[in-house]
Amino acid sequence: MKTYLNDLGITCALGDDKKTVLANFLSGTNQFMVPSDELGVATYIGKVQSLLPDLSAYHYIHNTRNNQLALLAFQQIENELLKLKKAVQAKKTESASANKPLKIAVVIGTSTSGIASGEASMTQYLATGKHEEKYHYTQQEMGACADFIATLAGANSSVYSISTACTSSAKALISGQRLLQSGLADIVIAGGVDSLCKMTINGFNSIASLDPNRSLPFQKARAGINIGEGASLFLMSNIESDIALSGYGESSDAHHISAPHPEGKGAIEAMNLALNRAGLAP
Repeated sequence: MKTYLNDLGITCALGDDKKTVLANFLSGTNQFMVPSDELGVATYIGKVQSLLPDLSAYHYIHNTRNNQLALLAFQQIENELLKLKKAVQAKKTESASANKPLKIAVVIGTSTSGIASGEASMTQYLATGKHEEKYHYTQQEMGACADFIATLAGANSSVYSISTACTSSAKALISGQRLLQSGLADIVIAGGVDSLCKMTINGFNSIASLDPNRSLPFQKARAGINIGEGASLFLMSNIESDIALSGYGESSDAHHISAPHPEGKGAIEAMNLALNRAGLAP
């Protein structure tokens, strides 16, 4: 049974919807990475510039920038989610599983969660001896964003986060496919959400990975990377759409805590697994 990507909600420095992000990506301009030392390090960052949603209607433990980005992406797929629920329920009615409840799962990849809220509260604590009144440690737990999206979507099946650095959101999609194929979910919201924070900026700066200017990928003069933020949420199901998730591959070469094998063994293995599952040749 094939797994399909039925819709996508996205926000990042390039824009707040699919069309805007694509247009700005194809424009070839570099205006979207902006200079900043607001986080204590002089570099360029990809910061979402638009007005973020107000979270005052939700419990204060959900009030983080990470969840604001998540809500901005979720609002773009909310109507399609309602349509997908009806389509899946109709398909169930035609089968022997008509009386089984609709199962909605959420799998989110993240590395930062709401840690920026913890940083702000700690700054206040060091200055005044008191944390911010509406700070709670659960805001920076890795599962916080998945829990918030589950609240938005009315999820009643598996809800969890994956935090494996740069592979987090790819592994979220893989997990989503497994949930669908195993029958543990009928619809999965899967993707990634990360927001800018001091930990990330200073962490990459400490290992000399940041470019103080706009980075130059694939160039001889490349001097590092720029850090950005954003959210990308896919609706996944077995209901046919224009895009199928045909193949995936995972590996762990365990070569080094932060560096891949110099011959790319892990990457090659993962790519070959993906190609084999999709029935494709290199």
